[in-house]
Amino acid sequence: MSEEDIRKKGCFLHVVRYETSFIRNELAKSLEYIQEYDVDPESIKWNHIKEHADGIVKEIANRRSFIDRHLVIIKDLTKNHQPELQPHAFIERNINYSADLLGQASRKKDSRSDSESFVKLMSDIKKQIRRLDAVLQSLKEQEEEK
Repeated sequence: MSEEDIRKKGCFLHVVRYETSFIRNELAKSLEYIQEYDVDPESIKWNHIKEHADGIVKEIANRRSFIDRHLVIIKDLTKNHQPELQPHAFIERNINYSADLLGQASRKKDSRSDSESFVKLMSDIKKQIRRLDAVLQSLKEQEEEK
């Protein structure tokens, strides 16, 4: 890979890392809100949390295509099929799953589901945040490689 391609790859990785970091941070913030206001689904506070989660799910959808496009460029630049940077797998595992968890959290609370399944969902969100932390660290390391 030429030095120019290495530089471009680093720039595109930086953008992917930035967008993924946004999703990770919003997922963590939403988890905090949900845990802080774990109240009756009819309350006004819960409606604010649900609106926040819905807004973030929409924002994730906007950022998903941007991340996908940059991963495709990286794949074309490097001709190296790094499993963690495969666009479809990266999007499904890290981006879509995060959005799904947020959507489920707001719906679960509305459906008055049993608390055991809600606790499991909160645990899944925590695991996803840890996964995104690891992904961000890996992206940072790849960005710094030369």
